[in-house]
Amino acid sequence: MQKKASALLPLAAAALLVAGMGGCTWISNTGMGPAAAGPGTDASPAAELLPEMELILPELLALGGGDSPLEVREFREESCLDPIEDDNWNTETRPLAWMTGSVPDHETAQATMDAWKSRLEAQQWIHDNEWRNSPDTNGDVQVMLYHHGELELTARYDHAELGGSRSVEVLITGSCTENPADHQMIRSRLDPGYGLHSSYYDYAAEKAQRGRP
Repeated sequence: MQKKASALLPLAAAALLVAGMGGCTWISNTGMGPAAAGPGTDASPAAELLPEMELILPELLALGGGDSPLEVREFREESCLDPIEDDNWNTETRPLAWMTGSVPDHETAQATMDAWKSRLEAQQWIHDNEWRNSPDTNGDVQVMLYHHGELELTARYDHAELGGSRSVEVLITGSCTENPADHQMIRSRLDPGYGLHSSYYDYAAEKAQRGRP
């Protein structure tokens, strides 16, 4: 079965980060968190982990302030397989939440990363690793890795030398798990696509849930 491209992105990013660590500062290393559980292990299903993710991500989002540029881009159970290449895309899935946004300057980006760090550690997330580069670095200026139970979190501050844009993001994921052939994937109410037509989610049920407490 072919793995979905987005499911492999964190691994590719980690490889690039290690390859490009020349000149950066390694802040801490307490291990990389729990080993990613592959399909068929005792990892919890997405339906059990999404509620925990719904507790922390809004808190991190709120730390951006009332006029924050941060937006939730994805908050759902996603396939670990390629929906185009594999027919049974719902038989191997994981939970994923991702928010990102552009910030005007280094000070704002750094303040956001610092606020995230304080909140995560106050909520008992385990700080695994952290890298820092110069604020003018092209690419990752700061990357923080955390885990909490079965969830892994990456907070990243990026700078693009061309144009000078700066952005921050948070990615939270769980491990891939195997599901029966009739498994129904779910989205969080915080997902921007919640209630919109989809071949992978029960959008009719999502519409019915809209507006309910």
